[in-house]
Amino acid sequence: MIMAADLKFTGYRRPDGRFGVRNYVLVIPVDDLSNAACEAVAHNIRGTMALPHPYGRLQFGKDLDLTFRTIAGQGRNPNCAAAVVIGIEPNWTNRVVKEIEKTGKPCAAAGSVVHFFPTGQGNVIGNPVIPVIKLSANPLTCTTMSEHIDVDLKAMLRMEMNLDQAGDALLKMLERTINGRLTAAEALRHNEFVLTKLYRSA
Repeated sequence: MIMAADLKFTGYRRPDGRFGVRNYVLVIPVDDLSNAACEAVAHNIRGTMALPHPYGRLQFGKDLDLTFRTIAGQGRNPNCAAAVVIGIEPNWTNRVVKEIEKTGKPCAAAGSVVHFFPTGQGNVIGNPVIPVIKLSANPLTCTTMSEHIDVDLKAMLRMEMNLDQAGDALLKMLERTINGRLTAAEALRHNEFVLTKLYRSA
């Protein structure tokens, strides 16, 4: 059985002492009106990634606070090396910038840096900042959606793989991912970014 101490890790140490497994420069819109500007920056400056979303304006209360926390959380994530924040409302923009700057990063999160996603029927969703490692034991899914599955565990259902062996397969994939190997979702450019809303603001 593989132990965590046996895994190799060559990541990115951040100023706040945390480690990332990717090294993104994010261009973050505070509101939907800033999406086009962010996407233009990302299009023209290689190595940057825009995170367009449909919210910001016409929000208030806890719903708006959640949007701010989510946006700032992307910039605070250890997979983000630096961030550029663009918004039409200076106070809102400064609020997001100040949250990201708490990590010591250049900025004009608490959170995971890798996500294991178990799927039975198959799912193509990814994440622009956090590598999503998809695993499945469903023989049909592993066969018909093999390009989306990072760890094929169908041998468990045939009693050809025990739980320790399955765990080892997951740890091996984790080690490859944190050392730069693209997950299936990354390779296929599934970069979905969705903000949770508590309620309809307007």
